[in-house]
This record gives sequence, C-alpha cells and structure tokens, in this order.
Amino acid sequence: MQKTVSIVVPYYNRSKSLPRLLSELPKQTYPHRLIEVVIVDDGSPDPAAPVAAIAKDDFGDFKGFSVLRHSANKGRASARNSGTRASIGEVVVFIDADDFPSADYIEKTVDIHSHFDHVAVRANIRILPELCRSSAFLRYRDSRFLGARNPAKIKNLDLENLPPNFFGTCGVSIERSDLLRVGLFDETFSSYGGEDEELGFRLFSSGIRIVFGAEANMWDADRLLSLEGECSKYRSYGERSGARLFAKCPDYRKYSAFSRLESINAHDDGAGGVIKKMLFRSVVLPRLARYLQKALSILDHRPLPWDPPGIFYLYVLSASYLAGVKARKKRKPE
Repeated sequence: MQKTVSIVVPYYNRSKSLPRLLSELPKQTYPHRLIEVVIVDDGSPDPAAPVAAIAKDDFGDFKGFSVLRHSANKGRASARNSGTRASIGEVVVFIDADDFPSADYIEKTVDIHSHFDHVAVRANIRILPELCRSSAFLRYRDSRFLGARNPAKIKNLDLENLPPNFFGTCGVSIERSDLLRVGLFDETFSSYGGEDEELGFRLFSSGIRIVFGAEANMWDADRLLSLEGECSKYRSYGERSGARLFAKCPDYRKYSAFSRLESINAHDDGAGGVIKKMLFRSVVLPRLARYLQKALSILDHRPLPWDPPGIFYLYVLSASYLAGVKARKKRKPE
C-alpha cells in the first residue's frame, strides 16, 4: 500500500552539505507525487533558502517542497517539530542535511511500514566510503552502525524489535499517527544529544517497535566529522542533555552505556550500581584520555597497516562525557 511521505530536514550551517542531499532526493524510485520535503532552517547564519532555491526546479513533480526558518536557533528538537507540524505525510522521515539516501530508500522504508503497524524504521546508515578511506576514526565510527556489525555479534538482537538505544534521527521514519499519539520531540533538549533517545524511549515504551531497515540504505556524508568534534559533543552531552535524559527517563539507564558515567546516586543506583560506577570511573583517567586523544588525532590520516583498537576511541569519548558530567556542578541551573 502506498503512503504519503514527508521528509523533514533540520538545517544549521550546512550549505556545503545540503546540495548533495537535494541532488539525491529527486532520484527516489518511490512516486514523487507522494513525497514532500520540508527543510527547517534553525536560525542559521548561513541560510538554507538560497541553496534550496537552486534545487527547487528538480522537485517540480514532488507533492511539496518548502523551507521554513526559525528567527533564532532553538535546537534540533524544535526544528524537527516545526517540520513535522508543517508536513502532512502519513509517514514522517527525518534526514539530516549532511546525510543522503540511496535511490530506493523511501520505497524500502514504506514497504516496511506497509507490512507492519506501529513501527519506527531505522535506516541502514553508514559513513560514506570515500570518507572512511581517509580516517581511522571514521572507520571506527562506521563500525558502530548496526549494518556494519558482524552478524554473529548481533545474533541476540531482534532486528524487528530493537531496544530503544538503536533509535536515532539520522534516517528514521515514523507513522505520523504514532508520532502525534506519543508526542513530538521534547524541546527542552536544546543542546547536543538526548532528544532522539528520549523520543525513542517513549515510542518503545508505548509499544511501537523499532525495526532495522537492512535494505533502506542511508549515507552519512558529514565531512566535518572528527574525533575532536565528537569529544566536544560528548562533553556537551554529559554536561547538559544527559542529566535531563536520565531524570526524565530513569528506566532508560539500563539501555544506555552513558548511564555508568553519570553522577553516583546511592538511592537510585543501589550498592551494586555504586560499585560499578566507582570502578568504571577509576579507570577513566582524564590525563591519559587527553594523551590518547592527541595520539589518535595525529595518526588519524596516516596510512598504517592497522587501525587503532576501537577501545581507544571508546575510552576517549567516555572521558569526554564524564568531563561534562563533572562540569555540571560548576554550571548555573538553566
């Protein structure tokens, strides 16, 4: 059964990435008359409208093509909500401005929605191969995506009913009726991270299954991705969004690796949880993490016979999140 589809694209300072996405969307094999595209410019100093104007003629046979603009930057949750409210499709698809789908992405995604009720479909997203070839960190990041993992290592996962930590808005689709019933993104998540996990947990808790679309391919083409950038994001996540996420969704702790880096709370953690957190914190040493991050950055683009072990990147990113958690005490309450 064919459904109308709304593609919502949050945008902020991505004028070099957005043209690639807008050049790929008209290649979709799904009927264009059933697809609308809504770009939400979240108060970007580098506006989306000029880029969209150049591509507009390529969307003449689409159901709709529009650009909304916030007067001020409000965050990704607000941008996605604005796009959702302005759209009309039966299926809402969220795609970041620096990602782009395979030509049959919408076709494969809608096929899953047509066969299953009350599901969110997670795209098979991967880092663009040409980017991976130049960076060990991006190869590590790519290896973390579900589609890159060894089947033997995910044999215990039900790919038609994934846990909520697999929900992510860089290539995910949801039935509009389910999204409105559960509620849109929580706009109090205005800093990096947390808004997609919080919504994913609400969807999961309400009985909406998260399905892996193995054939619904999406490429992450963000040329700004770097270890330094991710460390900065993880620190911000730990300082701001993490506290809000776990306070609002305490039951999400068992699904998130970040929970073991959160502040120790004897009442909530229990004796066993306190011991685990203390042990984990005892091995995440800030000075060692800084040296390791510097070494990984130096080696990142150099041709080596082997890539650094993934545990090194995990260690550095964990240390960044933990640094954010520790910084909360110095920050004034919002």
